[in-house]
Amino acid sequence: MEIAMYVYMQRMLLLVTVMSAMPLWVKASTVLQQNLAGKVALSVIADSWSESEMTAIVRPGFALKYPSNWKLASGQADYDPDRLFTINVAGGDSYVTIKIFKPSHADADDLMFSVLETLDGPMIETMSRNSFGTWGKIKGEGRHLKGKIAGFLPGGARLFVSVTNGRGILVTELYYSEDTAEALPGFDLIRNSFRFK
Repeated sequence: MEIAMYVYMQRMLLLVTVMSAMPLWVKASTVLQQNLAGKVALSVIADSWSESEMTAIVRPGFALKYPSNWKLASGQADYDPDRLFTINVAGGDSYVTIKIFKPSHADADDLMFSVLETLDGPMIETMSRNSFGTWGKIKGEGRHLKGKIAGFLPGGARLFVSVTNGRGILVTELYYSEDTAEALPGFDLIRNSFRFK
């Protein structure tokens, strides 16, 4: 994993260097930069993890990979391998929770509002909020909250929801600042390897 993190950081440094050398008209195009960053991130994920460093979850409706030293929280009361599960970061308190559901009358906006109502304020004293529109290859609605978890622990959460083609996904990536070196590359692996079947 240390080698993977080193390669990841080197690629991100290369990305920053390449982008800073681009002509001004290219720098002005946020969309172009985001697309380039996404492609570089996907190549980093593909190159940075060996098969022995990854564990796969393959279910009838989806598949994903996560770092092999992380733990699937299969002992939780609400654990459902096809619909609701949490993967805990090794040696830390950060985690990702994925909920797969059949959409009913609720849409992505309603779900995002409900999750934000629970996290933004009561759980995370949010100091900055950013929006994003994709989680891996899935389009939807996302929010990145950064601040203090439980009012005093630096960290944040990336929340994502998508309702499309009769399927829904709700993702919560919660991280503590002390876990970011382990958590963020692992979240990237999960995000970029996730596929609906």
